[in-house]
Amino acid sequence: RNLRCLYINDNKVQEIPCHIRDLVNLRYLWVQKNRIPDLPYHLVTLPSLRYLHAENNCIEILPESISEAIELRGLLGCVDYFVF
Repeated sequence: RNLRCLYINDNKVQEIPCHIRDLVNLRYLWVQKNRIPDLPYHLVTLPSLRYLHAENNCIEILPESISEAIELRGLLGCVDYFVF
């Protein structure tokens, strides 16, 4: 629960598990170079998430729900780096 940074880069991960929503203090999530096809809604429920690095995956479209992530300041995704 107290984890603030999580690196799961280059591990052939195919999805971000729903249990990640239990990491309420998570601020930085790195999931680069995996096989993730989309960003799940449960990322939006992370109250402290500020930066999400998800480039080099199979993500083609960012879900509209990502705009609901209140603390999210940066999203490094498929094409560009977005700063809110």
